[in-house]
Amino acid sequence: MKRYFSIMLVIVLLMLGCGVSCGKNNTSGNKTDSRSDSRPSGNDNSESSGADMDSDSSSNTSIEKDKNSKGSAGKKYSISAGSPSESVSQIELGIGEKKKASPKPGSDLWKLIFPMSGGADAQAETRRNSILNAADTIKAAAGKTTYYVSPDGSDENDGKSVFKPVKTLEAELFENLQPGDAVLFERGGLWRVGESSIFKFKKGVSYGAYGKGDKPAFYGSEQNYARRSLWEPSNRKYVWKMLLTTGSAGFMVINDGEQIGELKNGITGLKKNGDFYHSTSMAASTDAEDYFYLYCDKGNPGDVYDEIELCLRNGGVNMSSNTYIQNICFKYFGGLATAGGGSEGSPLQNVRYENCEFGWVGGSYQNSRGDRYGNALQVHNNCKDITVDNCWFYHIVDAAITYQSSTSDHNWGDVHQYENIRFDNNLIEYSGLGIEFWSEAELDIGYQKNISVSGNIMRFAGYGGCATTTNGSRLCFICGSRGRWYGNRVSNFVIENNIFDCSARYIVYWEWSNTRPEEAVQPGLTVRNNTYYQRPNSVNYLMYWANQGIKWGTNQTDLENAVASFDSAPKSVKMIK
Repeated sequence: MKRYFSIMLVIVLLMLGCGVSCGKNNTSGNKTDSRSDSRPSGNDNSESSGADMDSDSSSNTSIEKDKNSKGSAGKKYSISAGSPSESVSQIELGIGEKKKASPKPGSDLWKLIFPMSGGADAQAETRRNSILNAADTIKAAAGKTTYYVSPDGSDENDGKSVFKPVKTLEAELFENLQPGDAVLFERGGLWRVGESSIFKFKKGVSYGAYGKGDKPAFYGSEQNYARRSLWEPSNRKYVWKMLLTTGSAGFMVINDGEQIGELKNGITGLKKNGDFYHSTSMAASTDAEDYFYLYCDKGNPGDVYDEIELCLRNGGVNMSSNTYIQNICFKYFGGLATAGGGSEGSPLQNVRYENCEFGWVGGSYQNSRGDRYGNALQVHNNCKDITVDNCWFYHIVDAAITYQSSTSDHNWGDVHQYENIRFDNNLIEYSGLGIEFWSEAELDIGYQKNISVSGNIMRFAGYGGCATTTNGSRLCFICGSRGRWYGNRVSNFVIENNIFDCSARYIVYWEWSNTRPEEAVQPGLTVRNNTYYQRPNSVNYLMYWANQGIKWGTNQTDLENAVASFDSAPKSVKMIK
């Protein structure tokens, strides 16, 4: 009997041991780090002889479209690099994921790099906090449906309850939305869109947030590139490369703004940590067409950094008429973050963006001359009843907000009609241009009616991330591009109660010397009660307005004289030392 119990005890112990061992190896039901990478010590990456070849035939890195992907809005890619043991799980855009916690509270993110102080620090902090903490008020119209989207949802759900949200931007409900419906994204979640996953706000539908935490976000970066299996050593010391065949990368943002990369015009220009190079057919240079190169002397970038986001040239999020967008974050777009336009007889109309956040937009190549994108929020051609209110913009290469039409540069037709446009109460920091009006609407073409630029706080134009990427010299808060005097085609255009706080070049750049140099006043335009802070900059330019040429200077009197050419009744003017 004792022998029987001894045998049974041994069997039980063996079974328990197997269970423990099997349990450690079974991960099929557990959540894992989305990068799914081990983190060995960094590669010493010693320099080898010869330049790095642009098309490295020895590379095992590849991106292959999954034949089973459904539709252009949800293309899947199988990604692998290095040895077979380093394969990375399949990535699908638009599926929704949890956003990492910010390294500092949201209101302090802007301080992580390029910290500057101006004349309106306190007002900016108050405005920033009001935007970040704005309440969610979006709901469906009477008799219509509110849908919920969450990284923890499932597309098998109907999305009609916070307890049964859908997960991805490919969920069937997005095809069946009706005017008056509302779509709410869970706070703390993010959805990646790009060349293979274009998202469009549907006509007549409202979009907002629910839950607690950071605003739900749309990222133009197609994945977090801090994955060691994406990277391999190049033939240059400390230079790593990965296969990247999507549109050119304009910005590289590390760990949510702790560091940004600087795009160089060629591999040989990579000299310090964060320098990168990426080229496409529109780039100024065409070597190394399919690879992204990054200088990192601490080892494999996937080991060194927790987050690498790339601002890629893609279409952004498209607008439609009769939409209301509230408390949504748009980040890491190399071209335009969100844009839309009308045409002759069919205006883009009744669009409202409120309490939204826009960060790290532009930098991708726009043409073979080397000009670079991009605008955060753009409407173009025939546009009516457009409102952008109480939104925060930061590190935008070109314009934070703009309406545009140009027959010479773009195939948009010649409908230059803008009516009831309100760009009010926004906070714009570290952008190449604050608010831009790019139109060729002259005496016999189009009009600009009831335009309001009021209550905005615009700071540090031409500084920050855009300083390493911006085009030309038109860095300013207010930009009237195309050098136009519009005659009597402007009415009730008011710029008032704004704060302009320290530009790297101009406060205002709006000249029309190439059309009507004899005109000194634009009929229908009123400028009043604005506050101006400025400090001497590298060129000491202050204003380029109308036919008066460049106003420049370094002292209080110079600034007052420059402002007087644009604003005859300013609230305050102060030169900061």
